[in-house]
Amino acid sequence: MNAGELIRAKRKEKKMTIQEVADHLGVSKMTVSKYERNQIQNLKRDKLISICNLLDINPLDIINGIAIGQTITIQCFLVRLNHLLSKTEGLNESEKQLIKDYAKLICNKGN
Repeated sequence: MNAGELIRAKRKEKKMTIQEVADHLGVSKMTVSKYERNQIQNLKRDKLISICNLLDINPLDIINGIAIGQTITIQCFLVRLNHLLSKTEGLNESEKQLIKDYAKLICNKGN
């Protein structure tokens, strides 16, 4: 799955139309369609942030070309875990730290 496919999948998951995304971003419907077809390679930072916030996508998934189903490095995994934990409700900081510590322990076992 490339960045465009990820954007499309997240848009559909949130049951949004291309027009709704375009209106939110202040771009045309055609521009969003180009994002989804991976035809725009130089996505401006403000648009990237807006897309990620709107569709709840980790910016690293787009910036680094990391997509669902791809192999990622341990460091990248830990960055993504930190991102997920920052959005997690119901866990206190010590519980979040415990999860991070377990993840690091597991990752280091593979080395």
